Amino acid sequence: MELCSIASGSSGNCIYVGTDATHLLVDVGISGKKTEVGLNSIGRSLNTVDGILITHEHSDHICGLGVLSRKYHIPIYATEKTIEAIKMSSSLGKIDHDLFIPIKADYTFDENDVLEFFGISLKIILTPGHTSGSACFLSGDILFSGDTLFNSSIGRTDFPGGDFEQIANSIRKKLYTLDENTIVL
Repeated sequence: MELCSIASGSSGNCIYVGTDATHLLVDVGISGKKTEVGLNSIGRSLNTVDGILITHEHSDHICGLGVLSRKYHIPIYATEKTIEAIKMSSSLGKIDHDLFIPIKADYTFDENDVLEFFGISLKIILTPGHTSGSACFLSGDILFSGDTLFNSSIGRTDFPGGDFEQIANSIRKKLYTLDENTIVL
């Protein structure tokens, strides 16, 4: 599996995850152009992206979603709560609702579901607290945590939908139970 952080931080987050057969983005919190330039710099193209996984709906994780979905018709995977919040966002412009694939048993995320993308397995870990629909994705020993976890810190809970008790519970019961060698991105 190949990983590349295209952007990370409060100005935008986007991670490329790929194999020879599958190309995914985890979050697209930068412009479509910056996403394209980032992918091109590692020899990849938006034309081959099979899906966009969204950890939560804050702008630094979804800024480029509207443009990319309209231009490339890439399926979008997120929790139902995150999808509803994205649909209410006026800053993204129109997004074809058929591109949204809510994650649970049949693509709407449910706790511990595993999404299979042609050789990449991603376990869904629902981690409400930073937002009500926050989710992490675990692939082997790599955790894509969105804003649930940071280096020596946790996600903010002072935004709408944030809840300190929920994030503390999510971390304590779901993330602390992961192998201690798990790499958090």
